[in-house]
Amino acid sequence: MTSRHRAFFACLLWMTALLSPQTKCEDVAMPPEHWHQWVLSNGLKLVVIEDHRQPVVAYRLVVQAGAGDEQADESGYAHLLEHMMFQGSRHVLPGDYARLMESAGGVYNASTDYDRTDYFAVLPSHWAQRALWLEADRFGEPLLGEAQVNSQRDAVLEEKALRVDNMPYARAVTEYLTSALAGTRYGHLLTGSKQSLQRADRQRLLRFYSRHYAPERMVLAVVGDVAPNLVLDWVRQTFGAVQRRASPTAPQPPARLRLPDARVTLRDRLAPWPVHALVWSLPGRNDCQSPVSRLVFDALMHPGRSLEDELVRNRQLALAVLEIRYPMWLIDPANQIVVPRAFVSAERLRGAIEEWLTASRSQHLTQQELDQAKQRYLNRLGRDLDDPLATAHLASDSWMLCGSPLAWQAQKKRIMKLNLARANAIAASLLARRPLWLTVEPESWWTRTGKRLLEWLPDDVGEWVESWLY
Repeated sequence: MTSRHRAFFACLLWMTALLSPQTKCEDVAMPPEHWHQWVLSNGLKLVVIEDHRQPVVAYRLVVQAGAGDEQADESGYAHLLEHMMFQGSRHVLPGDYARLMESAGGVYNASTDYDRTDYFAVLPSHWAQRALWLEADRFGEPLLGEAQVNSQRDAVLEEKALRVDNMPYARAVTEYLTSALAGTRYGHLLTGSKQSLQRADRQRLLRFYSRHYAPERMVLAVVGDVAPNLVLDWVRQTFGAVQRRASPTAPQPPARLRLPDARVTLRDRLAPWPVHALVWSLPGRNDCQSPVSRLVFDALMHPGRSLEDELVRNRQLALAVLEIRYPMWLIDPANQIVVPRAFVSAERLRGAIEEWLTASRSQHLTQQELDQAKQRYLNRLGRDLDDPLATAHLASDSWMLCGSPLAWQAQKKRIMKLNLARANAIAASLLARRPLWLTVEPESWWTRTGKRLLEWLPDDVGEWVESWLY
């Protein structure tokens, strides 16, 4: 394999978010007496989960505000503000947050998507009180100094250039998806526009912060070797001082978002090879029934009946079949991304995929396949509940999306009660819809021409050329 092709696969694998030991249903039952929840007078939601197996604590503070809340002249501000939250606050100088957390042996990070921004850390449990004070100080009054705005603006622009603008396939696909979802929360690039970011200053960021970083739009989940009532006292003493604001209410989502049933060809100047993507519009995470739809989709794409089996192993028409998860709450664009072999034309590949779709519509899931899908779900859930930080994510997402930190238990019950007839009805409904079909081709004419020349060769000759290329 040449360095060029290794780089190509590295790009695809980098973009892929890969969402064991066997775990029985009873193993993932979390005793409710270990989960404690409160709502402070300012609206902040707090869940504390006791786990005394190790002297550590993990926490996650999630704000229901992200790129989808940006106004037209604020593109990129949600991500920039995330960076600025680490750059000093009323009682903490720029750089001291990182110094203090690292001196305690803690690890920390944050992320921004369209619907939320979250901040999380893992550190020794004896440091929990000081860490919560640090969090309350920056969420109550971030510094947002002009010098720090300038430096972090540059950092965000570099990140945008690295992750989207100069990443093969990424910009072409995300720009198409945002145009297809125009008029919704997802109608602009998550990373923002360069022009808007260059206009960002302290006053503009302060307006965005004041409008959206309100305690009534926050959930704080604390998991680990802590006493729940003591944590409650600490949070009341620190976050309790953060004033409730007249912030906009969380947006009311439409009943469903759907991507168009279309076949679209895009050109990408950075793409070294054509790829094809099939995208189905599944219910988003804000729909508390969505785990059932996702479980059925994953069962259809699991080895033994998957598109990867058909194209890579059986027919040997593709080099790889991948899935990329997109950070959206109101729609789950479940996808299969196909990398064709050198001698396989788009038309030939499309015919094979259509045959697989037709066969899948008539081939029902079996009880064994459904049971295996449920077991894989339980394995993932068991791993999450065994990890303090993953548990903090689970609890805070459950509360923000479905109204309770224990909503995941109801979702688990729904999945375990899913019978074969219902699973096959969901599968039939999903496969009856024609997916969005995206083809991303290299912009350079010589790459496209070389690919088409290879497609004219007999398969055995094409395989020999391909082995020489790789």
